[in-house]
Amino acid sequence: MILFKRSLLPFALAAAVLFSACAAQTPASQVPSDSQNSSSDSSSLSQVTSQADAVAEEDAETALASGMEIFGWFNFGGLNCDYQDTRTAENGWVYYRVTDERFPDYQSFVDYLGSVFSQEIVEELMSDRIFEDFDGALYSLDGARGANILIDGVEYSTKSVEENRIVYTASVTYIKDPAQTPPEVDHVQEYEFIREKTENGWIFTSFPYFY
Repeated sequence: MILFKRSLLPFALAAAVLFSACAAQTPASQVPSDSQNSSSDSSSLSQVTSQADAVAEEDAETALASGMEIFGWFNFGGLNCDYQDTRTAENGWVYYRVTDERFPDYQSFVDYLGSVFSQEIVEELMSDRIFEDFDGALYSLDGARGANILIDGVEYSTKSVEENRIVYTASVTYIKDPAQTPPEVDHVQEYEFIREKTENGWIFTSFPYFY
C-alpha cells in the first residue's frame, strides 16, 4: 500500500501543475456567471444608493425648483411660443405653438410633468387646459395671472428624510399692504411638500403652490 501511494505522487504533482497552468490561462469570459451577476448587482445597488443619497442631500429650494418652474408655466406662462402658428379649440380659445426645445411635441411635455409629479397632480394641472394637443404638437394659451404681491419672503427647509419619503417646507411671509414702507407682516404660513420614491424615481405627491 505504501509503494502504491508513492507511485501516485509524481502523477498527482504533475496533475496539480497542469491544473494550475490551465486555471491561469482561463479567460475572464469563462468566470462563473454567478460571480459576474453578483458584481453587476453590487454595481447597480451602489448606483441606486448614490442616487438616493444625492436626492436626500439636495437643499429644499433646489429640490423644489423644477416643480415651482412647472407651476409657473401654468400660472404665469414662460414657455416660448410661435404667435404666428395658432389653433382654435372648440370653445373658441386660441392656442399658440410652444417652441421650447425641451418639448418638441405634446407627449414630451406630459412625460416631463410625470417625471416631477404624481399622476394626480399632472391631471390636475392639465385639467385647466392651459396646454393642448393639436396634431401631436404642444400649444399654449397666451394669458396668465400675476403673482401674489402680498408675499414678502419665503424660507425653504427640509423637514424630514426617510428611505422612501422626504418632506420639505416653505415658510411664507405675507404682508398687509405692499405699498407700505416698511411693510407690515400680516401672517406667516407654512406649506408642506412631499416627495416619494417610486418605480419611476422620486416624484412629488403633494405640492401646494403658493405664489
